[in-house]
Amino acid sequence: MDEQTIKVLARFTEVGQLWPMGAWVYLTTLEGPSSWMYVDREGLRKRYRVEISELEANSRGFFRPIEK
Repeated sequence: MDEQTIKVLARFTEVGQLWPMGAWVYLTTLEGPSSWMYVDREGLRKRYRVEISELEANSRGFFRPIEK
C-alpha cells in the first residue's frame, strides 16, 4: 500500500480496532510531551483513546518531523 492509502485507512480506524501496518500514530498525553509512533507489526497495535492518526494530527496542526 502507498503512504496516502495507509493515512486514509488509519483515519477511519476507531478506538479498539487495530491500526494498519505502516501507519504513523500521534500519542496525545495530558501529563507530558506527545510523540509519534510507527506501526511496524501487523495486528500488534490496538488504537487507544489518546491516539490519533497522522491525518487527524495534521488537521490539528501537529506534523511529523521529516526524516533525513
